[in-house]
Amino acid sequence: MRIRPLPSIAVLSLLAFPSAADAAHRDKHGSKFQISLRTGQEDQEGSLREIVSFGKSVRLAEGEKAKNVVVIGGSAAIKGEVEEDVVVVAGQALVDGTVDGDVVAIGSVVLSSGAEVQGDAVAVGGSLSIEPGATVGGDRTEVGVGFLRTPAFLGDSRAAEALRRWIVEGLFWLRPFPPRVGWAWAAAGVLLAFYVGLALVFPAGMGRCVSVLEERPLSALLTGILAALLVGPASLMLAATVVGILAIPFLALLMIAAAVFGKAVMSCWVGRGVGKRFEAPALDNGAAAVALGTGLVFAVYAVPVLGLVAWVLTAAFGAGAVLLAGFDALRSETGGSAPVEPEVLAGAGPIATGSGGPAPEAQAPPAQARAMQTGAAARAGFWPRLGAVCVDALLVGFVGAATPLPPFSLVLWLVYQVGMWTWKSTTVGGIVFGLKGVRLDGRPMDFGVALVRHLASYLSAMALFLGFLWAGWDPEGRTWHDKLAGTIVVKVPKGEPLI
Repeated sequence: MRIRPLPSIAVLSLLAFPSAADAAHRDKHGSKFQISLRTGQEDQEGSLREIVSFGKSVRLAEGEKAKNVVVIGGSAAIKGEVEEDVVVVAGQALVDGTVDGDVVAIGSVVLSSGAEVQGDAVAVGGSLSIEPGATVGGDRTEVGVGFLRTPAFLGDSRAAEALRRWIVEGLFWLRPFPPRVGWAWAAAGVLLAFYVGLALVFPAGMGRCVSVLEERPLSALLTGILAALLVGPASLMLAATVVGILAIPFLALLMIAAAVFGKAVMSCWVGRGVGKRFEAPALDNGAAAVALGTGLVFAVYAVPVLGLVAWVLTAAFGAGAVLLAGFDALRSETGGSAPVEPEVLAGAGPIATGSGGPAPEAQAPPAQARAMQTGAAARAGFWPRLGAVCVDALLVGFVGAATPLPPFSLVLWLVYQVGMWTWKSTTVGGIVFGLKGVRLDGRPMDFGVALVRHLASYLSAMALFLGFLWAGWDPEGRTWHDKLAGTIVVKVPKGEPLI
């Protein structure tokens, strides 16, 4: 199929500057507009016209000519002659004349008995109907795409017009709620009432989720993104076990519930933020905060481009906050897991001597004392650990590039990691960021623990690095491989040597 530049440029121009086109060509009802671009020398028959219609159908009568016809959000009825191509997006291409180029529609294509198409006829998502007597010089292609085949999309009913209008004014402008699409705002009203209902029915749960969003916004965002990325692989893994197929619907329901409730949580968070800013105690009430926040968020949804960005971010933040609040509730219900403090050595207290004077206190060996002090130190956070890994990766990559070994060879990485953790209980990156690894009982790592921990890190990486990111919201700052190996990474107090 030939690709001609002018129709594409016209479409992109309309998408890039919709407001100017709207202002210049809106019809008397203020709802639709048509744009015609003319190039070249026109004669009395209007030849060489470039017709581009945005949001309105086009009719090229018998005896009329045009160079190209591009229609977005409407239909094109061609009884005259088109010297090049006919392109229709979200509508029908009805041809009963001559088209010297291609006829392409995201929708349906109908070629009547008098149609003559020199190029290809392509229908994406709709039907390709060619009546007896119609001729097509090129290929005939029909690509089915789910809902695009429905009469609501292809027909001329009010429902079809409403859907096409949302596609033109909403989808093409990257915003969920176009200002002039009434049914979209009716749906927004239903959602607002639903969110307020959730706040009234689940006030405590919404309060916990909002608290998570206020205290750990970055963790909420990461959790929401990771949940969206992992739901597909997790479903495949469950399906591979056969028995796990039964759990897939529950996983889907969990994600849907988290996303929907998360939207209400985001609205509540926005509403409470406004209340704090303007010192309005009435907005401490969850339902009132949700109502105000939903209105503000939906107003942003009406802004081109920013509306889609806001929709995605609110979904990620909200779902992540709901999931984190659920994890916290589950952890508190099960009693959580507290790190094991280092044991105090036996005989550490004063020992009486035969003369009645106290003997010197028994001292822990220096290595064990340092291990115990490190075990009681503050847990290392996610970002210092990420920085340490980056330093180690650069170091191993440099060494690998300077030797016959391939850069980032797994063998080189394994030897470096296991060797450093066994020797110094840290790595070069850990030294730079003041980090050290110990076992939960306070003892330094040995070769076996370092090897198990490193091998377990591959499991953390296989789950789209979720095992590494887990340290970002785990109360103890532990990754999956830390939990499997019984280790923890801590910050070394200033002044204490790492080497």
